[in-house]
Amino acid sequence: AEGKGLENIHSMLTTLVDYTREHFAYEERLMVEHGYPDREQHMGDHERLLNHIQELADRAKREDSL
Repeated sequence: AEGKGLENIHSMLTTLVDYTREHFAYEERLMVEHGYPDREQHMGDHERLLNHIQELADRAKREDSL
């Protein structure tokens, strides 16, 4: 039962990573198109958040396989 919970968490986090990656790519294109002045910093924020979510998904997958 517990394994299924971790499997579900991993699946949800993977979906969140995929969606977030697509959303951020779209937002970053808009920032470039419109000359957003803090684009580099904002894109760095995107990268840090994606890395964090990916680490959570990876951790759930590792713990599910134990």
